[in-house]
Amino acid sequence: GERLTPRQTKDAVEGFARSFGGPNARLVDYTAARDTDSTPPRHVFYIELTGADGAPIDEASRHLDAALVEHCHAHAFHIKGERQIGLPRVKLMRPGAFDRLAQHRLRQNPGASLNQLKTPRVLESPELLGVLEQHVLAQSE
Repeated sequence: GERLTPRQTKDAVEGFARSFGGPNARLVDYTAARDTDSTPPRHVFYIELTGADGAPIDEASRHLDAALVEHCHAHAFHIKGERQIGLPRVKLMRPGAFDRLAQHRLRQNPGASLNQLKTPRVLESPELLGVLEQHVLAQSE
């Protein structure tokens, strides 16, 4: 399967924020989940931006895919020829979505502090994905 380092992923999502959101866009936070029900399989990125005045949501997947290719040559290998991984799906989040996720995780982990509960970069918990899904502002196909 495809392997992106945390640094490559962060650089790609920050690149997406600039290319999609415009010059004033800033990345607040993000996470990704695997969509294995899709053919071919793909990643779903949950992204919270501020100051974005960017492109139509329909273009988000292509913007993120281009940023992933730019920052990770292995991703480019996976999309050449017969695509082994689908275009990523982008879900733009309402302001505060990741704060709400953090609060939910704090309730699950009494005694923990916010500093101990960093946002997971790959989210597999259906419960936590459900928390984020409640705060989706717009999404690409």
